[in-house]
Amino acid sequence: MNRLNKVQKSLVKWGVDALVVTSPVDLFYLSGIEMTSGMALITKKQGYLLVDGRYLEKCQKQKMLKVIKQAPKALQKLLTKKMSLGFDQVNMSYLSYSKLQEEVPCELVPLSSPIEQIRAIKEPEEIKALERSIRMLTMGFDFISTRLRNGVSEKVLAKELELFWLNAGADKLAFDPIIAFGKNSSMPHYRAGCVLLKPNDAVLVDIGVVVDGYASDMTRMLFYGKPDPHLAEIYDIVLAAQEKAIKNVKPKVIGANLYNTAYKVIDSAGYGKAFMHGLGHGIGLDVHEFPILRATARDVHLEPGMCVTIEPGIYLPNIGGVRIEDMVLVTKTGHKVLTTCPKAKVILPIV
Repeated sequence: MNRLNKVQKSLVKWGVDALVVTSPVDLFYLSGIEMTSGMALITKKQGYLLVDGRYLEKCQKQKMLKVIKQAPKALQKLLTKKMSLGFDQVNMSYLSYSKLQEEVPCELVPLSSPIEQIRAIKEPEEIKALERSIRMLTMGFDFISTRLRNGVSEKVLAKELELFWLNAGADKLAFDPIIAFGKNSSMPHYRAGCVLLKPNDAVLVDIGVVVDGYASDMTRMLFYGKPDPHLAEIYDIVLAAQEKAIKNVKPKVIGANLYNTAYKVIDSAGYGKAFMHGLGHGIGLDVHEFPILRATARDVHLEPGMCVTIEPGIYLPNIGGVRIEDMVLVTKTGHKVLTTCPKAKVILPIV
């Protein structure tokens, strides 16, 4: 079943006659064309791609959707008053919604990230793309491990990694690398700064790269010299929590239950309040996509083909933090861990 057919089959489930798509990532998923603007209309019988002159020639080379040049009332001509039109209430801006409301003659029905939910189930070729991205990710992590030295800054290390990946053929970074030395590792979404590496610092490395359009994401800890005893202790706790959660990844598991599996390990060790974010997220064309694995995800059920991250953490202000993250594919019978970098404590020599 091709991607257009998947959307058409879902229209009945969503209770609409048609769906309008405006998110650039969703448009890429449907057409294979990167564009900053444009619109797709999917009805039960046909798929249309409405674009301006900048993308017209390129879009005409794809065969999935019928291409129409954007013009006044172009969308209106494809709809009737009796139809119901679904739209993505999460990713559509209010301005775009207002214009849509003025232009179309039919009922508008809000939907929650409809294409993203379809994207959550990865096709075999998408899994292969994720694996290619992970191979590039692993190369980058190995590179980082060789570049730690006295006096290097977090920001310089991040730039060296970016250049390494681009020279190796990556599309781009999946996100700004989180490279945090020492106490900075206590901030989950830290941005690499001008702090210089010194002996016996812990180094949190959260990195991701895009290859063939698909993102990868992994977090590891490196110890540059002797590990702080407190961080060494919480490292073992986080690793135990992550491994227990990964063992429970399988079809039909509820997202909130998976989160609680990891949380209970951390909480029983006395660090429940220091685990301050969700357990993980879906990953594919976006580095963060459906499903989100958190305490409130009671309506999220894992399905074969989903690729999620499992990334518990413990964060201690003015001491440091530990996060360990892997990408895990949900299979028909259980799971497969896609990221392959070892998770035993890595203690690097001071140079």
